[in-house]
Amino acid sequence: MKNLQQSRNGLTVGRVSKLLATVNRAKMFIVLLTTLLIFALSETAFGATKPIATISVGTQSGTVTYGTGGSVTFPITITWVKGTAGSATLFVTGLTADVTATWSAGMPISGTTSVTCTLTTTAAAAVTTNTSFTVNTTDGAITGAGTLAITPKSLTITANNQAKCNGDLLTFSGYEFTPTGLVKGETVGSVALASAGSSPGVAAGSYSIVPTDAAANGMFLASNYSITYVNGTLTVGNKWLGYSEEWGDENNWCGGSVPINTTDVIIPSGSVNYPTISEAAVCNNITIQSGATLVDNSLLTISGTAYVQQYLASDRNWYVSSPVETAPATDLTTATSVVCYNEATAGWVPPKDGTLTPLQGYISVATKTDGAITFSGKLNTGTKSTSLLCTSGTKAGFNLVGNPYPSYVNIEDAPKTNLLDTYWYRSQNGSKTYVFDTYGLTSHFGTNNSGLGAATKYIPPMQAFWVRVATIAGGTIGFTNLNRGHKADTNNPLRAPSASKVTQQVLRLQVSNGVNSDETIIAFNPNASNSYDAYDSQKQSNGSAAVPEIYTMAGTEQVAINGLKTLIPDEELPLGFTTGQSNAFTIKATEMSGFDSGLRIILKDNLLNTEQDLTANNTYTFSSDVVNTTDRFTLLFKAPGSATGLNTGSNDQSVLVYKNADNQITVKCSGDVTNENSVVVYNGVGQRLLAKQLAGNVTVLDSPLTSGVYMVTVTNAGKSVTKKVILN
Repeated sequence: MKNLQQSRNGLTVGRVSKLLATVNRAKMFIVLLTTLLIFALSETAFGATKPIATISVGTQSGTVTYGTGGSVTFPITITWVKGTAGSATLFVTGLTADVTATWSAGMPISGTTSVTCTLTTTAAAAVTTNTSFTVNTTDGAITGAGTLAITPKSLTITANNQAKCNGDLLTFSGYEFTPTGLVKGETVGSVALASAGSSPGVAAGSYSIVPTDAAANGMFLASNYSITYVNGTLTVGNKWLGYSEEWGDENNWCGGSVPINTTDVIIPSGSVNYPTISEAAVCNNITIQSGATLVDNSLLTISGTAYVQQYLASDRNWYVSSPVETAPATDLTTATSVVCYNEATAGWVPPKDGTLTPLQGYISVATKTDGAITFSGKLNTGTKSTSLLCTSGTKAGFNLVGNPYPSYVNIEDAPKTNLLDTYWYRSQNGSKTYVFDTYGLTSHFGTNNSGLGAATKYIPPMQAFWVRVATIAGGTIGFTNLNRGHKADTNNPLRAPSASKVTQQVLRLQVSNGVNSDETIIAFNPNASNSYDAYDSQKQSNGSAAVPEIYTMAGTEQVAINGLKTLIPDEELPLGFTTGQSNAFTIKATEMSGFDSGLRIILKDNLLNTEQDLTANNTYTFSSDVVNTTDRFTLLFKAPGSATGLNTGSNDQSVLVYKNADNQITVKCSGDVTNENSVVVYNGVGQRLLAKQLAGNVTVLDSPLTSGVYMVTVTNAGKSVTKKVILN
């Protein structure tokens, strides 16, 4: 029995052992099958490796501001699960088409665990302050999430100054504000405006206008901007209505009565007429808003204080002067600093004793914020004059002076001694480049380099300007009430509009590089001479390589305005040209007036031996290296039927050939570039040096060439043009 029992037990143990072995084999098979399945899922059908991996997007490096464009980078980390680096092609989704992604390595990446992604936005990119994106692979097996952080654009919203009569209710529409810093053509819908002075029962005086809550409008979202709100001022008092210029007419005042010595007076901007005081008048405080003017003729008695406002935009210098006596320099509250010009040292110095002197010109340097500054004190009136210096040196005699009144002044009629008959404005043009505008007091012409309108004889309120003393004996300038007047200015708070034209023969030429421009004027007057005289205005260089300049010569002087006695047919007049940058340029006749019918005005390009009849085509296009020359261009005034004998057919405006900043020949085609094209370069003796096809509208010939004169023949669309270019 015992042996039988053992046999039975042994049989049982053997069976169990076999069963366990079978189970173990099954487990091993399952593990093997699972491994094979995972491997199969990580392989392509044809054996190419496609390892399982993860992607992580790191922290953004760099910043890009909303609406301005730029580039930022992200580190991308690829973790291959199998531990063996595979290959993948990466791309980005979730961003607009105007955001492009580039990679630090070519695609597909292979054997790589990290790569850098650069995202570049255009100024017009429709991305908001934070935009999510995903890094993907072409098969979708690998993804990683990131966020493109866009820095909000700085925006200033300034409440406009307002004025109202005592007892009136002022209701804001939400549009009485000025934004500065908007991009992409966006506009603010409205803002919330509030003032403690808006209700009818408030006392006369000044109250803050507080702007808040800029409303969305179209593409504009407040979240895309870092908004600074600047308060305006609400002035409550007896407001000028301006039906006429007469201060003493009760119909010109909102209260229906002429101010008395306890009345606070407001002269608002935007009036049809501004007050001229022709008999004794009184008031308590008076506020003259930016853009408004007052001619008081020394007849206004102010028992309180005068406040004269002037709006100044930020991020630039403003040339200003004070309309009140002994104003502190701190009245220029938005300036980073305030300086005036010292003629004796040809340098800039702070105002003496921190006080703004009447008739002295000042610069509000790097104005920090948009808004109106306020000069407070006693109004300048009556005769104001100052002595001017002329010491030695290239800048001898230049003095920065200013209009001392809250009104326009006529500088042609102003008393002055030993000054050149010219004044100069310093201002910004549309590309925010500083330029000079010139006005001739005898020729009565002014340039328009700023684009704000030609300079005139009328100097705006609070405007500083340059004059020059003729000799070391010194000079003087002054103004009286007789020089004062009103003149509306819709272009610029510190610039006057165009003066009426003087009937005489005038040629106005403008040189431009497509961004900045400069003017010269040639005017014929029987009282002028053909040498340098009072009808000529000296050229002041704009001082920027980015601004091309044009001028003529009067004797040995470079002049912006050239007054000539008579038009002499066939006599050549040298035309000066200066540029600090290699570029393509145009010379355009923007004004040709008073000339006899049939007269032709010819611009000669002596370098290319070509001519342009400006009376038939007022624009000449050319290219130039960095140069300051009076030899390349001349002007001819030709009687009807006369000829110059120059080549008139080689100035093809559709093709430009010039030397770029790297001293390489550059070809620029304005039209379509066809398949049948070529550019061939010859040296001065006609040897062919190189030939290639055009790369597009702009082709740079990077083959090394020595200094010299080259002829470049461009063939395109079945037409050939040959141009000359000089390499240094």
